[in-house]
Amino acid sequence: MKVTLSDLHVFTLGAGWLTLGIILLLRRRFHRKTVRQRDRRSLLGMAVQGVGLAVVFSVQRKVMGLPINDAGWHDVITFLAGVLLMGCSVWMVQSAVSALGKQWSLSARVLKEHSLVTSGPYRLVRHPIYAAMFGMLLGSGVLVSRWESVSVGAAFYLCGTVFRVRIEERLLRAVFGSAYENYARKVPALIPRWPGP
Repeated sequence: MKVTLSDLHVFTLGAGWLTLGIILLLRRRFHRKTVRQRDRRSLLGMAVQGVGLAVVFSVQRKVMGLPINDAGWHDVITFLAGVLLMGCSVWMVQSAVSALGKQWSLSARVLKEHSLVTSGPYRLVRHPIYAAMFGMLLGSGVLVSRWESVSVGAAFYLCGTVFRVRIEERLLRAVFGSAYENYARKVPALIPRWPGP
């Protein structure tokens, strides 16, 4: 049985999402946590993000059924770009949930014993998990989707992300005040700044 390019792309896609799922499930520990503030409206933003991901997966391009040995340079570059995007994204999610510890949650909330996390990937961006999920969306699109659906999916994802970021940052500003304001001035929301001289 010959392994084709489509087999390789689908395997890579599945491995990336499975690894991400395992990281999030293992981090989902059920401690008793006293919530200071919560805003479940952030789940609406998550739903819009989910629509973006669904759009990316709904229109698939024909991944060539060629044997791997017959792949051209374009196929190799496309595959490596998808692997790089997904690999970096999985690493960023792992680093972010590790830095957050028990503070990590699907919905926007602040715990009574909440601390402002600025270490790990939070030194680069204020919302590394959203940035990483955007990387997963792009990596998935590069591997199996068409550019049109990736563009529409990215637009949906970014709309949902902006909605969630506003809700979460409102909670964080209410709790941490000037400390969060200073942090937000120094660290961008989703895209890291190019290091200065």
